[in-house]
Formats: sequence, structure tokens, C-alpha cells
Amino acid sequence: MTILPEDLQVTPTNSFVSVGATGGPFTPSEMTYMLTNAGASALNWQIVHTQNWASVFHDSGTLTAGNSLVVTGLINESERVGPMKGSVL
Repeated sequence: MTILPEDLQVTPTNSFVSVGATGGPFTPSEMTYMLTNAGASALNWQIVHTQNWASVFHDSGTLTAGNSLVVTGLINESERVGPMKGSVL
């Protein structure tokens, strides 16, 4: 089985950018993405983040062909202590 990069579609395609003073609040504090399997076979997926001030809900799973799943990225305000920049892969 070959899973092509275009099989997993993520919308919206823009980055999650949040701003606020040290300790919060941050605006927006979360962002929702839709993962869609546009392929003909089930695919396994995983989101990796290394920052303790960020959380992701659903961070891995199997997405069957033609189905979608909502994934939410959050800023953990209690963990954020200064200017931070990070990526979720």
C-alpha cells in the first residue's frame, strides 16, 4: 500500500498564531483543524509537539478512507512563561 502525501488533507492550511502577555490570556487560545483522508485506504497519523505549553487533542490514530476528524491545538496558559515559538509536526 502506498499513501500519497495528498491523501491526508488538513484544513485550514494556515498556522496557529496566538498572542498575549506573559502568563496569558492568549488570543486565540485554541485552533481547530480538520483532518481528511482523501485516499482509498486507511492511514495512520500522528501529531508531535515538544513544547509543554501546547496540547493537541487527538494526537494520533487511524483515519479510514473518506472520513474526517477534528483536531484541536491549545495553549496551556499556566505553562507559558515568556516569548515562545514552536511547531507541531
